[in-house]
Amino acid sequence: MSLDDGDIIFIMNISNGTSADSITIRRHDNPVDLARGFVQKHGLPDRVVRLLANKISMQMAEVLADEVSTTT
Repeated sequence: MSLDDGDIIFIMNISNGTSADSITIRRHDNPVDLARGFVQKHGLPDRVVRLLANKISMQMAEVLADEVSTTT
């Protein structure tokens, strides 16, 4: 299976205990941009951007590595 740039590769669900939301991640999305948008949308502290971007980046790497291993 080959995903193009616009295809969703995964959806990350995020909960802070009182509310929940999700971030839709596509192949060439920038984790920092996604995290920054989420933090701004929810009025979270700026320090959360780096933590969330790292989580998104790690998950993206896992998903894309799985895709490569299933095509080889």
